[in-house]
Amino acid sequence: ATAGRLTLRPDRSIVVDHAWVQARLRQPDFHLIDARAPVFYSGPGMKMRDGTRHDAGHIPGAHNLPFNTLFN
Repeated sequence: ATAGRLTLRPDRSIVVDHAWVQARLRQPDFHLIDARAPVFYSGPGMKMRDGTRHDAGHIPGAHNLPFNTLFN
């Protein structure tokens, strides 16, 4: 195998920023889904295996739909 070159091209159509979310949060047809496990969405802060700390929380107005409930 020979070394190659990888050029990353993020798909900006599926990545949004803070300003985009803030501009839509109060629109009635906009729903923000947080797909993390409930412990991260609303539970207490947690100490991770690597010793770092993760503070729980979500963007106000977001709804929780854990990713692991979407498949079996």
